[in-house]
Amino acid sequence: MTETDNPWSAAAASVAKTAARYAPWSVAIFAIAAFAYFYEEIGQPVFSSLTSDGYYPMPRALGHVRGNLATSLPTVALLWGLWEVRGFINRLARGGLWERAAMMHLTRLGAAIALAGATAMFVTPLITATTPAAQDATPWPFNPLYVALAGLGAIMLLIARLFRIAIDTAERLKRENDQFI
Repeated sequence: MTETDNPWSAAAASVAKTAARYAPWSVAIFAIAAFAYFYEEIGQPVFSSLTSDGYYPMPRALGHVRGNLATSLPTVALLWGLWEVRGFINRLARGGLWERAAMMHLTRLGAAIALAGATAMFVTPLITATTPAAQDATPWPFNPLYVALAGLGAIMLLIARLFRIAIDTAERLKRENDQFI
């Protein structure tokens, strides 16, 4: 039986070919999202301070940067998720369809999405409650978007677990098959 006749190898090769086409897109999407995040949260306040002729002093700009970074933890978690998608696609492009390590990327993606929802619901409100402008804010804003985000992350974790079980089964079947050939 040749390598091309092996259905395991043929499936991995087909996925690798497709994933190789998607790999540059995953890098580009991550890079654009990271640039937008860093520009909005860090660059914009600092650039405004540098070009304001003293109207917007640097200590005030750095205070805004600190506040922006503290309240944008859900975005950081989603950037982590995009990084894991990039890693998953790259692993598939290298032929790692049946590897347990490939499924770890899916697990981390689910964790990143769940973390984004949880931090948006619990951590960010605690941080913003310490600011003077938050006196009239609702302390626990259970926004349906955040609940859905946390739920989506939890479901991704379950899907990753199912894939790990499927890979374990595929490895066992492959070992049994190889014994007979």
